[in-house]
Amino acid sequence: MDAIKYIQILENNLFPILKKSKTKFIFQHDNDPKHTAIQTKNFLKENNIAVLEWPSCSPDLNPIENVWKSLKEKVHKCNSKNNDEFINNINIWNNFDKNILKSLINSMPNRILKVIENNGDFIMY
Repeated sequence: MDAIKYIQILENNLFPILKKSKTKFIFQHDNDPKHTAIQTKNFLKENNIAVLEWPSCSPDLNPIENVWKSLKEKVHKCNSKNNDEFINNINIWNNFDKNILKSLINSMPNRILKVIENNGDFIMY
């Protein structure tokens, strides 16, 4: 994926949410090259989307890592025998417990505070 594709994904998935929401928010993504590309930065700025400043190498601030780990464990437990079974098992995302996502989002203020208290070093999350 490159910055152009990433911008298309944001347009197709973020904008519909923004249009429905009346809540002010700060968008979060990491320092992946497509996220930090000039095209992406300009796109977000032109659309008045505030972005959380993101320190380099900060897995403790990336709750999606917890989601990927959980999904990986669930897919692995399905023990797919072929590509068709694997594709069916990927649909696990549709049944993913939304409470886990809410919990991870709600943990962000505490994660940020702990990283600050630990001068940016590793924390236990």
